[in-house]
Amino acid sequence: MGADDSGKRKLTSELFDFEGPQWSPDGKTIAAKIALSNGMAGQLGVIDAFHPWLSDPNTSMPTIIITNTWKGFPFFAVMFLAALQGIPKDYYEAATIDGATRWQAFSNITLPSLAPTIMITTLLGTIWTFNQFSVIYFISQGNPFGRTEILITQAYKLVAEQRLYGVAAAFSIVVFFILLSFTLINNRVTRATEAYDV
Repeated sequence: MGADDSGKRKLTSELFDFEGPQWSPDGKTIAAKIALSNGMAGQLGVIDAFHPWLSDPNTSMPTIIITNTWKGFPFFAVMFLAALQGIPKDYYEAATIDGATRWQAFSNITLPSLAPTIMITTLLGTIWTFNQFSVIYFISQGNPFGRTEILITQAYKLVAEQRLYGVAAAFSIVVFFILLSFTLINNRVTRATEAYDV
């Protein structure tokens, strides 16, 4: 192992207060990504100095949330694009003839037409986020000090590390009932499953 590799591995350990191999096989990948994110944030004027985003308890969860949002953005963008293209142009032409402003057209045509898409994407996003194992486990593994832990990653650790199958199953049941409650409330408030005339 060369001096350069040792230096990068040491840098990774200093960034996360953990050994390099726990974060990536060679201790280089995470350090490179953190250097890139700090460089971009510095260019944008967000930060003035180097910041360990994942090892700082105050920024670790926001970093994970931003990553998860970025991960889901393409799907939701395609969903809303498809919904927008499905709105008949005749509605906007009629609104223009009636003297409606752009805001009135948006609030009375676009937004109501997007309502079903907003409802389903909100529901899907919530369910996927509650079960978002990969982002948290592969980026932070719940660190630092469990600040980025969620129920699903904790359930996995209970099985993989402590062999507490019963407790892990209880965690899974809790997640199920939380999502079931949210789904029923969302369905009741939005009336998403009620029939309506087009």
